[in-house]
Amino acid sequence: MCRSHVKALGVCRPVTSTLWRFRSSRGAISATATATDAQVWRSSDRVSPGRPDSIAGAVRSKVRALDPALPIDDVVVLSDAVQSQIANPRLVALTLNGFATTASALAALGLGTLIAWQVKLRTREIGVRLALGATPQQVIGIVMDESIPVVAVGVGAGLAAAAIALLSSFVTARSAARIDPLVALRD
Repeated sequence: MCRSHVKALGVCRPVTSTLWRFRSSRGAISATATATDAQVWRSSDRVSPGRPDSIAGAVRSKVRALDPALPIDDVVVLSDAVQSQIANPRLVALTLNGFATTASALAALGLGTLIAWQVKLRTREIGVRLALGATPQQVIGIVMDESIPVVAVGVGAGLAAAAIALLSSFVTARSAARIDPLVALRD
């Protein structure tokens, strides 16, 4: 038998409580169903091993036995409900992450192509330098001296964009931390 404790808590007006127990061959459930107007708040103390939605039919039957007028629209496992709420934002985040990765790869490819084009334009100059006794290390130094500023501008623009995104994330997180729980639960 699974010994995990799961609690779903809510804030509501004075309530009426009914304690019910359900036992099956898979395990036991002991829960408190609390009703106020049309809302039902529940807390489950013990759940059966395996998939929690396997006992949904038994829970519906037990609730109907307690109060046949109580509507039971949908019985959903909490983890499934959470997943359904975060699935769309997660998809958007993964899509944007893919676009950002592609944009970064294209930017790096563009900078590499720009540097290769600059070297190609200077092929004669580099050939003359090598003919006059320049070492390959000196040629590498010349190309790197001209490449570093281009790359630095690209990195600077990327860091500025990252800093703006980080600041935006902080402002959004701070706003989320100030949400009034009563307003959020009411909606």
